[in-house]
Amino acid sequence: MGNINALVKNMNEFEEVVLVGESSLVQVLRPGYHSFKIDKENLGPNCGIIPVNGKVSRIDTTGLKWNLEGQSLAFGSLVSTSNVLDSDHVTIRTSSPIVWTISIPPKSR
Repeated sequence: MGNINALVKNMNEFEEVVLVGESSLVQVLRPGYHSFKIDKENLGPNCGIIPVNGKVSRIDTTGLKWNLEGQSLAFGSLVSTSNVLDSDHVTIRTSSPIVWTISIPPKSR
C-alpha cells in the first residue's frame, strides 16, 4: 500500500509510472480516456480497478468480463478488484484517478 500511496501522491510529477511486481503490474490512471493493447501471453487474465482518491463519480470500460458503464466507485460501495480480461483491447474512461492492476501469469515470470 505504501507504493500505491507514493504513486498517488506523485502522480502529477511524471507522465506515467508503472510498478511491476512478481505477479502484477500496477499504475495510477489520471482522469480521462485510456486505451491499452494487452499482450495476453504475458499479462492477465486477472485485472482490477480501484478508486484511490475518494469517490469516482463515473467510470466506463470495455474489454473486461464485467464492464463498468457509468457506475461510480468508492470504498464501502462498488470496487472492481476481481475482474477478468475479455479482450486484448481494454479502454477505461474515468472521472477521477484510479489504480489499474493486471496480473502477470506464472509462465511470464
